[in-house]
Amino acid sequence: VMLNFMKSSDIYIEVGGLNNSIVISPTYGVITSSEQKRPQTAFQRCILHRLADRFSIRREKNLSNGFIRLIKQPGSKEPSRSLLDAEQQGPGSSEYMEHGGDHGNSNSN
Repeated sequence: VMLNFMKSSDIYIEVGGLNNSIVISPTYGVITSSEQKRPQTAFQRCILHRLADRFSIRREKNLSNGFIRLIKQPGSKEPSRSLLDAEQQGPGSSEYMEHGGDHGNSNSN
């Protein structure tokens, strides 16, 4: 959804619902939807905020529906490395470590 949003002409989308499964576009209306109308969990909101950070997207809470509005900024862009690339290289690879895969955390006992 994030990659499609970055490629679209929409300047914002709204995301909410269980598993972030409801996406509303100002151009296309409801893009995806879930039959279950439960709200996002704290973990799901955290994932959405972390992805927005990676894409340099501003977030606002839509008070009318409780969804999170993701808004493109002039500096918004796709990250140079995808999370899938980092996952495939894994924590033991030298490239993973060079790109801050462990965020500088090392356990030296």
